[in-house]
Amino acid sequence: MVYKPSEWDLTHLVSDRNKLDKHLEVLEKLLKKVESYKTKFKPTITNKEFNNLIDDLEKYDKLGGTLAQYAHLWFSENTANKEAIAFKSKIQNISADHSNRMLWFDLDFIKFPKKDCDRLIKGNKKSDYNLSLIIKNKDYILTDKEE
Repeated sequence: MVYKPSEWDLTHLVSDRNKLDKHLEVLEKLLKKVESYKTKFKPTITNKEFNNLIDDLEKYDKLGGTLAQYAHLWFSENTANKEAIAFKSKIQNISADHSNRMLWFDLDFIKFPKKDCDRLIKGNKKSDYNLSLIIKNKDYILTDKEE
């Protein structure tokens, strides 16, 4: 019996492979929206503004994660597929760039006074655990210079 590779149905992740660039544009717009909070990200940020930032971060993470999973599954489907290899590489490069562009969140948040961190964490129940972990691990986060 000869093995016949088949295409996997990944439409639950990305409905149209021809629109991958459009999804990447949306991802970039979401990141720019997150970056727009950078100037307002001070200990005095309101809970509402902070929660909006967290919501936008979650939207970014959801789309970014979906595209990364799609890239890895598409590549795994046929590791000789040049299009899949190129897209996976593109996603990895974009992911590295975007991670660098979002470092400010953790680096700035850990510098906030404890009372402001506590206020913001308490005011965001859906992300309180992750935010608390950032604070708990602040001794292990590299500085701007080290990054």
